[in-house]
Amino acid sequence: MTRPVALEEYQQKRHFDKTPEPAGGNQTEPGTAPGLLYVIQKHAARRLHYDFRLELDGRLLSWAVPKGPSLDPHDRHLAARVEDHPLEYGSFEGTIPQGEYGGGTVELWDRGTWEPEGEPQQGLEKGDLKFTLHGEKLKGSWVLVRMKPRPGQENKEDWLLIKHRDEYAVDGDGQAILRDEERSVASGRTIDEITAEGRASVLDPWALPGARQVGEMPRFVQPELATLVKAPPEGDVWLHEIKFDGYRALSRIENGHVEMFSRNDKDWTEHFRLVADELARLPVQTAMLDGEVVVQMPDGATSFQALQDVLGTDRSGRYPRRDRAASDSLPDGVESAPAAGGLNGAGAGPGAGGRLLYYVFDLLYLNGYELLDSPIEARKELLKHLLARQPGGPSASRIQFSEHIVGEGKAFLQQACQLGLEGMVSKRTGTRYRAGVRGSEWQKAKCSQEQEFVIGGFTDPAGARIGFGALLLGMHRDGALRYVGKVGTGFNDRLLQSLGQRLREMEIDKPPFDSALARAPKHPHWVKPQLVAQVAFAEWTREGGLRHPSFKGLREDKSAAEVTEEKPAVPPASTGEPARAAPSAPAQSGPASRGKSGAGSEPVTLTHPERVFWPADGITKRELAEHYERVAPWMLPYVLGRPIAMLRCPEGVEGAQKVAGTLAAVRQAKGPAGACFFHKHPAADFKGPFEVVSIVESEGPQPYLTITEPGSLTALAQMGVLEVHVWGATWPDIERPDMLVFDFDPDSAVEWKTLAGAARLMHDVLEELGLRSFVKTTGGKGLHVVAPITPREEWPVVRDFCKAMADAFVASAPDRYTANMRKAKRTGKIYVDYVRNTRGATSIAPYSTRAKEHATVSVPLHWEELKGRIRPDSFTVKNIAARLSRLKGDPWDGYHEAQLHQTIIPAMKEAVGLAPAPRP
Repeated sequence: MTRPVALEEYQQKRHFDKTPEPAGGNQTEPGTAPGLLYVIQKHAARRLHYDFRLELDGRLLSWAVPKGPSLDPHDRHLAARVEDHPLEYGSFEGTIPQGEYGGGTVELWDRGTWEPEGEPQQGLEKGDLKFTLHGEKLKGSWVLVRMKPRPGQENKEDWLLIKHRDEYAVDGDGQAILRDEERSVASGRTIDEITAEGRASVLDPWALPGARQVGEMPRFVQPELATLVKAPPEGDVWLHEIKFDGYRALSRIENGHVEMFSRNDKDWTEHFRLVADELARLPVQTAMLDGEVVVQMPDGATSFQALQDVLGTDRSGRYPRRDRAASDSLPDGVESAPAAGGLNGAGAGPGAGGRLLYYVFDLLYLNGYELLDSPIEARKELLKHLLARQPGGPSASRIQFSEHIVGEGKAFLQQACQLGLEGMVSKRTGTRYRAGVRGSEWQKAKCSQEQEFVIGGFTDPAGARIGFGALLLGMHRDGALRYVGKVGTGFNDRLLQSLGQRLREMEIDKPPFDSALARAPKHPHWVKPQLVAQVAFAEWTREGGLRHPSFKGLREDKSAAEVTEEKPAVPPASTGEPARAAPSAPAQSGPASRGKSGAGSEPVTLTHPERVFWPADGITKRELAEHYERVAPWMLPYVLGRPIAMLRCPEGVEGAQKVAGTLAAVRQAKGPAGACFFHKHPAADFKGPFEVVSIVESEGPQPYLTITEPGSLTALAQMGVLEVHVWGATWPDIERPDMLVFDFDPDSAVEWKTLAGAARLMHDVLEELGLRSFVKTTGGKGLHVVAPITPREEWPVVRDFCKAMADAFVASAPDRYTANMRKAKRTGKIYVDYVRNTRGATSIAPYSTRAKEHATVSVPLHWEELKGRIRPDSFTVKNIAARLSRLKGDPWDGYHEAQLHQTIIPAMKEAVGLAPAPRP
């Protein structure tokens, strides 16, 4: 009786987010040739037994043998048939967590190959499977014989494992081998040693991928921040946590001494003394944790105002230091009944006011190891084990683990909002901790609008009100403080009085706001713009004001200078896509730190820095690295997260003539000395601060590099990469492009005026369709016109649209343009290449060098520059610095803002003759 190849039964019994066992997949290719895998795994579950496994038809047939195998032919030991296992299971050794299916320790006791004696499928069907083992411990001829099922147990398969008599048979004590050969064939450990090491390794940070031993833990690490999005990302590459309404706090623990810091490095240890005292009791020597201090109310929600009551404010509006006695006497009923309940079983009890808690969601350092480069899910798993070891257990502690779920982002947010929570934070799995960065790998979605504002004034109280009437609010836009409105609700009498007194001491004669003062109330009091208010509101009005604002509290952890409007980025367009916020304008001076990757990683070392890459110009590897240092602030916004292909010339451009002119001629191994070669898939010799992502191609999943930081560019220079080509989509949403690229490649006889006119004409055509576009030189002889779009349509739709655009363009002047890629058809014409908009195709990255005779660079332009002296090969490694110093801003300013709003709509398709627009 054969089993199906699929592994549903195996997979349904296991939670692969909890067990280290391999998930496996569907194995469909049969295999009956000699050399099939055989393993025996000693398994200390509820009862010690031996799992006997034979590879057949792409999976491991499995039997549980309670007594283990015997070399005595007289012994007939029970072998209960169990679910088929994936082939990957043949190398598994470790500890399955208790509470999970098969919980216990697994030792790889024996392994090798097996050879069927006869047709194995027939033997399995008949219940008489004969075979020869070629193991490290067991050898010779064996048989598995199926017994008749007992009444009522017809679905159960009990077999007998029997040794045939041959030179490997042993009469008498056939199981002596189990005692004499007790160690693993893989690790040399006994099962007790594996068990003990598994228990110890729960808090061993060295076992985490990316963990790095350090001599000293830093005093403080700038926290990673989340980008606001309209909707949470979907897909199983994201984990989702509750967004708590409290104060971000990093905690540093060293030999029982605890310091707690706000996100802007203020020491708040005494403010949170109750939490700090419990942190001091954690079973660690050194650790740094990241989390949120909150006051959790009886219904499980967190209250920012209650947290401020816990902290208390003096008349200066700043939080006073507390001693322990003061901390134990908290205002307004807070801490009245610290019983179990609420989120994670740690809230206040019925009838209580609220309880001070510290929800911890990340672990940055532990016992001498830096974990910043470890995947987030690994950091959280280690953190969970750490908090589980708290004295007295985690349920009654103020230190709580911030739980998460994987996937189901939309449902998670809906549930969070129904529960009255602030929102959610989504984090992409597999990512490291990017200290001080607000990027796309952490995203936050809120249940209601909320924003920090600078307090720039107040109005007088009316009627019986004390202190002040309303706060006058502003935020920074384009370097100016703009008035946005006032807030007069959400205050209690104590705050009205204390904050009012503080504001009157801060009064100034002139308004601190630079614009929109016409909407300010009459007879205001102006104050120094130093305090920051947290305000919830329904929506922005058309005039840029606030509708239905409500004061939530002061933000002592944020400075007024950093308060700007927090705009949501584009929501993910498909499964797993990280939303992207519009980047800031490039820095005008100061290159990126050379070769430095993110926090905790090592600098990239240049070998042979004086090697000449461009002999005609004498430009060396060192100068190439310095070029990427210089352009990194300008280049990174357009290449981060994009899979790349590379033209590598380890010995310089003299080998460039040996390379075919398209990316179709890909070579995946290092070429001969002196040659250049295209490289899509990183080999083992490719080192540097990159993210390696997997993309499915015709031959299966393939690795690609994505650039993550300035150090990535330095690493490319070290590896002799003279050209960087990027996909038209970002990881992980590589199935939906986010830009249209039209490559204008002129024949040598075409004049510059004609080429520039073609690019401007494409600009006008796109503009008429409603798409803003940008232009850059290729560093060769052509121009690229690029239109950013929101990633919604998949590759076939985008390619068809661009082809229709190119065909219509060519039809307007067939004597000037062609969309035919054959060289013979391009004579005297401009080739309008739309094929860049095909899945897997790439285009030269902005500010990438080219493997030409001279070290030319692909450079973004202002449209009006096409009328000047600039040519496609005007800029080189030697003169790009002078250009950047003259620029007053990014020539592609507005690119990312356009990307938030532009998409291919049916009317555009109809306009280029692709498809009719739907009619009402």
